[in-house]
Amino acid sequence: MDADSQSAWGGLNILIEYGYDGTGFFGSQIQPDKPTVSGAIEDALTVLYGRRIRINPASRTDRGVHARHTGATLTIPESCGPPATDLAKALNAHLPANIRIQRVSVVPDGYRARFEALAKEYRYRWREGKLPDIFETRYRAFVPARLDRNRVRDAIELLAGRHSFEHFCRRRAGQMDFLCSISGARVLWRGTIGEFRITGDRFLHQMVRRIVAAIFEIGQGRLDTGDFSKALFEGKPLKRVDVAPAEGLVLWKVYFREFGDESNNAFY
Repeated sequence: MDADSQSAWGGLNILIEYGYDGTGFFGSQIQPDKPTVSGAIEDALTVLYGRRIRINPASRTDRGVHARHTGATLTIPESCGPPATDLAKALNAHLPANIRIQRVSVVPDGYRARFEALAKEYRYRWREGKLPDIFETRYRAFVPARLDRNRVRDAIELLAGRHSFEHFCRRRAGQMDFLCSISGARVLWRGTIGEFRITGDRFLHQMVRRIVAAIFEIGQGRLDTGDFSKALFEGKPLKRVDVAPAEGLVLWKVYFREFGDESNNAFY
């Protein structure tokens, strides 16, 4: 039974907001016989309500990718289990420590996290050097060279606006729409540590990690900024676009559409 059909129970439509360390999961989306973020949340809901409750996440992440703030909608029955006011605490008591529910809100019927996400922000972190820091390997990628700051900046400045990212994604079967609107993109440096930040209305599969991989190539002089520009503006494929490691990527924040008086309908 999917989350939409569960509304036949006549329960409450709920938005849960949460974050997770993606290291031990095979991504966020449910996969048979593999630990996933959505699977862990649905397992906890099953314990609390005695029935399988499906969630509709706002976004998907791949294996090893983290999320600081994302969300999902679901319908909970009012006849059994914890009320919405206690759901965050109850879920956290039954979830592994690498998933934390931050807030639970009662939202209008028809409110679906996937379609109410106005924008998403991703951040990708790395450290340059001769050897990776063993205490950072879960949350920061390693680049065994010093990137040219000017070349990296010039490439990132091209990203703002509405473009086709066909050559910066893993194409899904039958996919035809590759347009994304990027409202902000920049890189911050602190010594040998870099952090790429990008905000947009939507992101394609592996899009951020492929952009970052191209930036790494540009920063090391192995890819020309002009070729990067042609791929973005003229649709010309790049000669080489790898995928940057998953551990450096964090879904930093999903910006949801407001749903009314949040002060009376949100519980922590």
